[in-house]
Amino acid sequence: MAVEVVEPEGLAQILIGFTWALGIITVIIVGARVWFRYWLRITRIEANGWGWDDWLAGFGLLAFVAACCFTIVGAYYGVGTRDSKLNASQKALALEFVFFFQLAEAAFTILVKASIAVFLIRLTTQRRYHYPLWFVIIATIAGCVVPGVVVITLCKPLAAQWDPSLGTCGDYSIITKLSYAVSVITVVTDWTCAIIPIILIRRLNIPPHQKLPLMITLSLGVFASLASIGRMPYLKYYDAEEDRLYGEANIILWCIIEGALAFIAGSLPPLRKAPGIWIEKLRTTVNSSQQSRSHIQLEDPPAEPIRHQPVAKGPEDNDSQHSLLGEPGKSSSGIALQEISRANSRGPEGNDFSLK
Repeated sequence: MAVEVVEPEGLAQILIGFTWALGIITVIIVGARVWFRYWLRITRIEANGWGWDDWLAGFGLLAFVAACCFTIVGAYYGVGTRDSKLNASQKALALEFVFFFQLAEAAFTILVKASIAVFLIRLTTQRRYHYPLWFVIIATIAGCVVPGVVVITLCKPLAAQWDPSLGTCGDYSIITKLSYAVSVITVVTDWTCAIIPIILIRRLNIPPHQKLPLMITLSLGVFASLASIGRMPYLKYYDAEEDRLYGEANIILWCIIEGALAFIAGSLPPLRKAPGIWIEKLRTTVNSSQQSRSHIQLEDPPAEPIRHQPVAKGPEDNDSQHSLLGEPGKSSSGIALQEISRANSRGPEGNDFSLK
């Protein structure tokens, strides 16, 4: 039997609007990050242009999009609406969408947090920074998997999760207690991923006016922790007897905000050097085109050998950081620009160039 659609009002409209807006922004930014990093790899501009952090971000984006879809559709069947305006069928279907949102939210939380931690691990070879970052990954997995298992096994059969008439369920208060624990873990891991980059950037041999933007960019994840704190007052609605769907809409809204901020914070640093590389590539292409036209006008144009200045290399740790962050001087963007120039100077036959 078809379930009648609910006309979203108030909180439900806000939930839909925020989910659409943050979903589109996240897809654009993370999609650009994934495409750019893969482009660096396939064009051989940067050997380490693609890593596990990019895989995790890509799969995490899929889970985030799924969570957004469950949220938007669920809002049209009762999520964010008071019980007085819903019938039993609408409540059951809305609770089913909330259940699947919880699974998708757990998946993208694990993947995006792991992506950020792996990216930071790639920034340094010092193990004293690796240990807390691996703690972030393990704590996030535990904090999402354990509540997920509890939610799945709480009701028998599973469908009783959204339709109590189909079976029996345990005490929902355990979900509320676990949610508080997960929020605390999220805040701790977010701050860990925000503080470590500041320490790493302070050690780089780059001018102060370049350090500050890098610190801010790499520490944006701290704002995601504010979203975790913002949803805490609404966690009690997980076991509420009245207006459960209305209260859970607030939890879902903060989860969407938290996820979007985490994805954006994790994707902006890898994208930082994209404008410089693309601008230089365009400039090199234009110069090459102008040189080609001038050569056509000359009968015997003198051939000038192309000289490349050697790229200065510092300590191994700084090389890794500069390569991923794209800073001038020791950055991989410097190597990238040389490779772009070399590829353009060789013409069509020079596409298969090797990395220095």
